[in-house]
Amino acid sequence: MKPPAILKHAFLGLALICWIGAATNNSPAPAAVEQTKPCFQCGGTGKTTCPDPKCKKGQTICPGKCMKLSVGVWEHMNVPGHPPTELWQKFRYGPNGASSVAWTQGHVGDVIEMRNGMPVNIGKCAVCGGKTRIKCPICKGAATVSCNICEGLNVVPESWTVFDNPKMKNRPARFHLKDGRVIVGRKTMALGDSVTINTEKGIIEVDIKNILSEEKQPIQK
Repeated sequence: MKPPAILKHAFLGLALICWIGAATNNSPAPAAVEQTKPCFQCGGTGKTTCPDPKCKKGQTICPGKCMKLSVGVWEHMNVPGHPPTELWQKFRYGPNGASSVAWTQGHVGDVIEMRNGMPVNIGKCAVCGGKTRIKCPICKGAATVSCNICEGLNVVPESWTVFDNPKMKNRPARFHLKDGRVIVGRKTMALGDSVTINTEKGIIEVDIKNILSEEKQPIQK
C-alpha cells in the first residue's frame, strides 16, 4: 500500500531540512574581523591638511600672469605724488631694456603685457579676478583632504601603525628566524655575520646565519 501523498511530502520536507542543517554545520566559520582604532594619521577625523605646500587656507597662488608681491623685483622709487614707502615694479622695453614703465603695488592683480613693443596694463587677471590667489585645485578650497591612510573612515585596523601599514610605499620586511621569531623592520646595515635591523621598538642586531628568510610585505594601493 502506497503512503498518502501528504506523508510523502512531509518526508521530503524533513529530508530537505536535515540536508540544509548538515550543509550549514559543515560550512567554514566566518573569518574573524580585526578590531579597529582611531586613525593615527588624522586622529580619527578622516581629514588631513592639504598636501600642497602652496595652499594657504584652501587658496593657492594664481597661475596667471598677474602682478604678485611674491614675484619679480619690487623697489622703492622717488616719484612725485607718491609716498616713498610705496613699492614699484619696473617693466623694461626698448633696445637692451634701456627704457621702463613701472606700476605700484596698488596694481597687484593686474596683468602687464607687451603690445607693440610697450608694456601695457590690460586690467585685472581673468584667472583670479585680481586677487592673485585661486581656490586650491587639490583640496577644492577646503584646506583639508580625505586622509590617505583611513580613506576618510576615521579608523584603521588595530594592527596598523605609523611604522608599518599596508599604505606605506616602503614597508618594513618580515625577517623569519630559526628560533621561530618574526622581526618586522628594515635592514640598515650588514657587517660580516651581523645584520642591523631597525624595528618599531629600536635597533637590534641579528646573526645572519639565524635568518631563514626576508619576506617583503604587500602594499595596498
